[in-house]
Parts: sequence; structure tokens; C-alpha cells
Amino acid sequence: AGKASSAHGVDIDADARRHARRAFVKAELTNCTVRPGDMYRLDFPDARFDTVVLDEVLLEAADSQAVLAEALRVRRANGRLLVVEHIGIADENAAAGRLSALLGGCGLRCGPLRRSNDGQHKYLVAMA
Repeated sequence: AGKASSAHGVDIDADARRHARRAFVKAELTNCTVRPGDMYRLDFPDARFDTVVLDEVLLEAADSQAVLAEALRVRRANGRLLVVEHIGIADENAAAGRLSALLGGCGLRCGPLRRSNDGQHKYLVAMA
């Protein structure tokens, strides 16, 4: 995959947006933006993005199916959906099972779930 020409983030939390903007400046990422938004009603046209990332929101959402439906609405046909979920040690297998079921329930073929450990946290990563 090539380098992205632009990246657009959405977060309902103002502190999270400020943190993201500081990180963009520090990393000199002039092609990245973040704006207020609601994961249930994204302010983007249909089929806007080649890749959509759901980062630590899907398993905690009140309506995970609605979040997935909105992500798929803004994803282009044959685009990618990347899901990253922080998990605790005790619920790793349950989280993996739930994530697989959610993606499969939307008709998504999910690549193998990957477990990533940054030394302090554990994550599940899925590409569909």
C-alpha cells in the first residue's frame, strides 16, 4: 500500500482532538486533520475513503452494528476497514470472539485477528 495523501480523524472529545493535533504538529503531518464528529453520523459523503479505521471504539459502542454500518457507508467499494481494540488480559478470547462475530454479521471477511502488545497494553487488530 502506498502512502496516504491525506488522513481525516473524527472524535467527539475535544481533549482527544487537541491531543491528536499536537501529535500531527510534532510529527510534521501536514496532511492530517481531526474534527468534531459522532461515529454514528459521520459528516462525510458516501464512499469517501479508501481506508476507514475504528480505533478503540467498536467493542465499547452502545450500538456496534450502527458504527460498522456508518464506517462501511464512508468506505469505498473494495476499500479497507481496520479495527483496533484495546483489551484486558482476562477478556482477550471473549473480545476476539465478539469482534469476529460483529464483522462476520456485517458480511465482512476478516483476516486473522492479530494480537499486538506494546509492552503496556494488549490490542486486537482486524482488517476486513
